[in-house]
Amino acid sequence: MEDKIMTSKKGIVKKILAYSIPVLTLIIFVLILTSGTYLKAHLQAGKQLEAAMLQLEELTFNGSWSEAEAKVSELDQAWRNLSPKLQISSEEDDIREFSNSIERLKGYIKGEDSGSALAEIGSLRFTWSRLGR
Repeated sequence: MEDKIMTSKKGIVKKILAYSIPVLTLIIFVLILTSGTYLKAHLQAGKQLEAAMLQLEELTFNGSWSEAEAKVSELDQAWRNLSPKLQISSEEDDIREFSNSIERLKGYIKGEDSGSALAEIGSLRFTWSRLGR
């Protein structure tokens, strides 16, 4: 009788493990894949990116080109710190687009082309909003 109870308990434990391990694995994967929005909002580099984009827009609008060059370098560094963390939860095309926009923005700022620089900052903001969704 006691063997039958032990066998029954082992069967229940095996069933619980058989269902709970895959469920827990799926939950972990979903959390990882949806972490982009959280990382953008709560990591220091994400906050720096948003602040740098706002400041860049103001500096470009005012024609403060040397300050804008320093700010775009800061933006680029913050992006380089954050992009590896976002790669798992964002589309590769969005990550590439953001990187390319930063490089184009550097050129527009060096050339002191305010219209193109402002358009590129708008493109950065749009791509930023899509990252991690």
